[in-house]
Amino acid sequence: MRKSIFLGLALLGAACSPNVETRGALEDPDWDKQIVSGSSTRDDVVRVLGTPSAKSSFGQETWYYITERKESLAFFKPEVADQHVTRVTFDDSGTVKTVDNFGKEQARDITIASRVTPTEG
Repeated sequence: MRKSIFLGLALLGAACSPNVETRGALEDPDWDKQIVSGSSTRDDVVRVLGTPSAKSSFGQETWYYITERKESLAFFKPEVADQHVTRVTFDDSGTVKTVDNFGKEQARDITIASRVTPTEG
């Protein structure tokens, strides 16, 4: 009887372990030593960090590398456990101008605009 209770508790405990899902750019831990403001180029950044998750559409050329780790238990909604964004800005010649890092603690919720563009017809 004790063995079946212990086995049941062990299976229940294993079922409650979190499901972990990681998405995005997984950076080399020493990447920041390989990308230097003022001397590294676009090619250097791609070699070290890979293809960016997103690029700026206007203004100064900026690349974003985004990593997000979510955890969920059983059927509950996944929650963001960790998030990291690296922003690389280039000057007009394609040389790295600035590199900035942001973590989950700097994230902000945004409200999506509810405006609708009218269409004819």
